[in-house]
Amino acid sequence: MDRTNYGSGAASLFSSAARDPQMAYAIRPMTKEVVIVKFGEDGFYPTDYGVQSSEWVNEQNEKLGIDEATAEAMAVCSVFGNWEAFKDIRDRLKQKMLMDDLQNTVKKFGEFIVETRQMVGGSDAN
Repeated sequence: MDRTNYGSGAASLFSSAARDPQMAYAIRPMTKEVVIVKFGEDGFYPTDYGVQSSEWVNEQNEKLGIDEATAEAMAVCSVFGNWEAFKDIRDRLKQKMLMDDLQNTVKKFGEFIVETRQMVGGSDAN
């Protein structure tokens, strides 16, 4: 496989590299093509998958046991070459995703309450 690398590898900096994912799929921002990022390495590896949706990429990563926040953190670190910040970036992304899910759930629950009140003939106003 051809390799495009925009920096040097940093895998030797990590004593926890064995516990971290070895690779993940990501979408290259400039071309929207699927690429592979490897833990601790700057840059990416091209694939033959072409342009795919973020849902497709997330499904492939899930098959590898990698959650969305971990894959995104790996992509960020591979672009900027700051692998020392990996765990912090991943944890912040997980928190943001949890907050987004919570806000979406609260919004849907509010809509459900309004619809239920309307169905039983109640008022939307208190």
